[in-house]
Amino acid sequence: MKKFKSISVLFYFSAAFDGILGVAFLFFPKFPFDLFNVDYIGHWGYIQFPAALLVIFGCMFFVIARKPLRFLCLRVIIIP
Repeated sequence: MKKFKSISVLFYFSAAFDGILGVAFLFFPKFPFDLFNVDYIGHWGYIQFPAALLVIFGCMFFVIARKPLRFLCLRVIIIP
């Protein structure tokens, strides 16, 4: 059971990391550009679409972390 506990911790960390980054870039896309003094891009969809994917992956990682054996099929997609 300890083996699955470490897997759950890894996926909880991944869920938090992807979720926070995804939400930050989805709702505040200009903030990182201003923070690091980088020129804006041509269309904000290039930032917000991958951010939405990060939010989706964060939700998927959270589901996997709760029950890693039940959602083994999702783990196989991520970790070949």
